[in-house]
Amino acid sequence: MRGRCGLLRWPASLALPRTAADRLCQGWRGNDYRRGDILFYQGNEPQGLYFVCSGRVALSQSAGSGRQQIVRFASGPDVLGERALIAGRPYEATAEAAEDSRICFLDASRFRRLWEGEPALVRALARRLAERLGQVQDLCAELGLRPLRERLARLIARELERAPGSRLADLGASRQQLAKRLGTAPEVVCRALAQLERGGILALEGRVARVLDQRRLRAAACLPAAADDFYQDRAALRSSRRDPDNGQNLKDGKGQRRYPWQGEAR
Repeated sequence: MRGRCGLLRWPASLALPRTAADRLCQGWRGNDYRRGDILFYQGNEPQGLYFVCSGRVALSQSAGSGRQQIVRFASGPDVLGERALIAGRPYEATAEAAEDSRICFLDASRFRRLWEGEPALVRALARRLAERLGQVQDLCAELGLRPLRERLARLIARELERAPGSRLADLGASRQQLAKRLGTAPEVVCRALAQLERGGILALEGRVARVLDQRRLRAAACLPAAADDFYQDRAALRSSRRDPDNGQNLKDGKGQRRYPWQGEAR
């Protein structure tokens, strides 16, 4: 299938002139990818440019030891493979559909003609590459400077930011995938999640985490508290199907009920 396939949103986000946007939206081939399908492998020569119309794609890097690290997720509208194509170097990561996705593909020869004939596109992609470089630097600093519990809390907080108003954070298809995102082992991630659950910050429900105390989650992530966290936390506790301490009563020495925002029992 050829056509625009949702591509109109991308030129608008790049602030391209109308003529450049029209040229950019021509010549793409659309394909549907199931979760787990591979778009391209690390080390392969670039064949073209990929555009995520809908869904989500995980980009991961592998070491010689077999250990993997998810470096970022791409959600529509977003583009993949532009750095390898521009630099003329192999892909530095493997792209795998994290959920069912609609992906469009533009072959390398057509992209090079656009690259040579549309200065506005060159400037727009240069800006995006500069932003990606900043994200990579942030990831390196996070892995090197922040403990696992803080990185996990930040990941959950970012998932909530992707769906404003929601208290459910998608942890990925498996604990192994979550471990790849955090740069650690699955068993270490399971222990960190259990600590957050025992502390009444969240409740695990399969592949999602229901956040019960967003103020304390953001404190664990070293992020500033949101203005409405207090009221949202109370609503979350009322609607939760189980206690925030995984079924155990939280009572102080006088037998009074104690909630997470009230601090530790005295």
